[in-house]
Amino acid sequence: MPHFQHFDQDTAIALACSGSAVEHDRYELLAEHIREALPDYPVKISINSRAVIRTMAEKGSVQLNLPQTLANLDMASYRRVVVVSCFLYPIMSTE
Repeated sequence: MPHFQHFDQDTAIALACSGSAVEHDRYELLAEHIREALPDYPVKISINSRAVIRTMAEKGSVQLNLPQTLANLDMASYRRVVVVSCFLYPIMSTE
């Protein structure tokens, strides 16, 4: 397909995460589990909440929203992107 000639990367995974800045480490852990299970696919986290993005920026962590993440993957020449909607409920740990 001539239209896709400039896409030289195959597939990437974008986690579209909702929730809280407090629980952001759990999204990072989820992304790491996916990276271990699917090492051939890059996994990117995007944040759906502007408030969470602002809170994370105040802590020194730059986070992107889904359109920014998809644009970056497009610029990196990924042919396909699997978008996974994630919402982790903050609950008390039994540990």
